[in-house]
Amino acid sequence: MKTLSALSITIIILFSCSKKNNGEDSTLNSATSFINETKNINVFGKIKIQSILNKAEYQKIPKIGLILSSVINEFKNTIDLNKPIYYALEGPFEQNGKPNTIYAFVEITNSDSLIKNLTQKGYDFNKSKHFYYTEIDKINIGISNNLAVIMTNQNKKNTELELHNIFEKSKKNSFEKDNKIAKILRSNDDVVIGINYKSLYSTANTEINKLSKEKQKELIEITENSFSKITVNFNKGEVKILTENYISNKFKDLLFLSENNSSQILSKIGNGSPRMGLILNLDLRKIENFITKYSNTSLSEIGEEIGGPIQMAIMMGGDKPLSNLFSGEFGAVLLGEPKNDGTFIPDFNMFLGIGKKGKPLAEMAQSFFSNGTMKTQIDAKGISCYSSEKNLPKLHSNLNLPDNLKDFGSKPISGFIYLKDMDISSFELNGGMKIINIIESLKINIDNQKGEIIINAKDKSKNILKTSIDFYQKELETQINKIGI
Repeated sequence: MKTLSALSITIIILFSCSKKNNGEDSTLNSATSFINETKNINVFGKIKIQSILNKAEYQKIPKIGLILSSVINEFKNTIDLNKPIYYALEGPFEQNGKPNTIYAFVEITNSDSLIKNLTQKGYDFNKSKHFYYTEIDKINIGISNNLAVIMTNQNKKNTELELHNIFEKSKKNSFEKDNKIAKILRSNDDVVIGINYKSLYSTANTEINKLSKEKQKELIEITENSFSKITVNFNKGEVKILTENYISNKFKDLLFLSENNSSQILSKIGNGSPRMGLILNLDLRKIENFITKYSNTSLSEIGEEIGGPIQMAIMMGGDKPLSNLFSGEFGAVLLGEPKNDGTFIPDFNMFLGIGKKGKPLAEMAQSFFSNGTMKTQIDAKGISCYSSEKNLPKLHSNLNLPDNLKDFGSKPISGFIYLKDMDISSFELNGGMKIINIIESLKINIDNQKGEIIINAKDKSKNILKTSIDFYQKELETQINKIGI
C-alpha cells in the first residue's frame, strides 16, 4: 500500500506539474541547465506522457483506465499534459543497471495549490529559504515557483542541500543556443534519450579503469562534448526508433562500421524469399587498432584463453589476425515460404568475406560444410554456403522482399525479420514474448552517423500501443478462462 501510495502521488505530480505552452518551455531550460552543470549525468531525455496515453487510448483500458482517468480528472483544472517530463540519470550505474540518482523536472501551474492538495492527502512539506520539499517513500520532491523537481534519494545525505543545488543549477541557463543537450531535448518525439559519452566513460566501472592514466585521459578527451540521441515514436501500425550521433571528429575516427557499400554481400546471398536476414560490414583494422591501443588484453591472449579453433585461427592470422583472416563482410538469410498451416522448413544462404590469409581457413570450413545438399563456393572475396542448390545466386536475381524491407543491406549493419503468414504458436513463447503475435516485420539499419529500428504491426489501422494493449487484454482473458473454478 505504501508503494501504491507513493506511485499515486508521483503520478499526480507528473500530471499536475505542467503549464500552458506560452512560447519557450521554461522546464526545458531548467532541465538543460541542470544537466549541463552536473558532471555525472550519463543519460537524460524526456517523455511525452499525454501523447503516449492518448495513443494507447488509456481510458478504455479495463480498471487501469479508470484509475488513470480518476487521477487526471482530479487535477484537470491545473493540468496541461501537452508538456513533457524531463529526466536525468546520474552515474555511476550499478551492476544491475540502477543509476546512482534519478532526477525529473516538471512544470506546475500553481505551487500553493499543489502543496495544499498534497498536504490534505497527509504529506508534510518543509519550507526552505526558496522552496518547499517533502519525502514520499524515498522519493524527494522540491517545489519552487513553477518548477517541481523529483529526486530519488539514494546515497543522498542532506535532502534540503541536494534540492537547493538542483534548483540553483537549473537557474543558470549557462548553455549556448546550439548546445547539444538542448538540441536533443528539443526533439519532438514521444520518448527522447540522450547519452553523454564523457560522463558515461568517466563513471564506468569497467576495464577502462585498468588503463594507464594517460590512456584514460585520452579516452575522456575523445568523448568530450560527444552525445547520441535515441528517439521512440509510437505510430499507426509501427514503432519507430531512430538514433543519431553528435560526436567529436576524434570519436568518429574510432567508429568501426565500414564506409563501403554492401553490394558484394548482397550479390552472394541474393536469391530466394527470406524470412530473416543480417548483414555486417565492419572495418576490422579499426577494431584491431582500438584493441591494441586501449585494451589490456591482446587478441593472442584472448585466443589463448578461449583455446581450440579460435586460438588456431588467431595464430594463422599473424600480427593482424582479424583483418588478415577476414574482410569484415558477413551476410546471411534464412529462407522459406510457409505451408498452409503456417509452418515452414528453413533454408539459408551465407557469405563470409576473407582477407589475404583467410583462404586456408575458408577451405577448412568448406570441407566441414560440404555434405548432403549443402553447396559451398570459395573465391578471392570469400566463402559462400547454401543449404539448397535452388538458392544459389543467379544473374539479375535479387532477394524477394516486401516493399518496406527492400532497403536491406543499405547500411553496414542491416537486418530484418518477416513474420507475415507464419504460425507464431509453433515458437511456444511465454509471457510478454507473446507480443510477437502482433508483429509483421522488424528491420534494423545502422551506420556510423544514424540508425533506425522499425517494428511494423500486422494491424495498420490502429496505433501500435493500442494494438499491444488489446492483445494483452485478450491474452489475460484467455488465461483467466483456463482457470478451473
